[in-house]
Amino acid sequence: MDKWGWKSKDVKKIRHPKWIHQSGKIFGRTTDKQKFELMQKAHVLCATSIKEGWGLIVSEVNSQGTPAISYDVDGLRDSTTVGGGVITKPNPQAMSQALEVLYNLVNNQPKVYINLQTQALESTKNITYQQSYKDLKKILDK
Repeated sequence: MDKWGWKSKDVKKIRHPKWIHQSGKIFGRTTDKQKFELMQKAHVLCATSIKEGWGLIVSEVNSQGTPAISYDVDGLRDSTTVGGGVITKPNPQAMSQALEVLYNLVNNQPKVYINLQTQALESTKNITYQQSYKDLKKILDK
């Protein structure tokens, strides 16, 4: 059992449902290089956390030109809107509807989807250690 009381075999059932092998692949742990290659190939990131400090995964995927669809919760809301992503109500039905809209953009309005990719990529160009230092210094110097 883990610290939340889950048995290992139960977690494996959730993590590896039978249907996932028909439509997707679970990569498990990856190197940073593999992670960013996968992010570049993805059409979208679906961020479904119910609470985040800052949705770092959203910024990471945006840095690879991939937009995000996120639940409307603290942390994800902020990082997703900065990257021009889509915010949904925090439930699977709303996420599904947003995915359907994005699917239609990719297939029927590729120029609109390319604009989303560009906005995602552009949003991360000023997220650097140097810029974070400057921003923090301004706050502390007040």
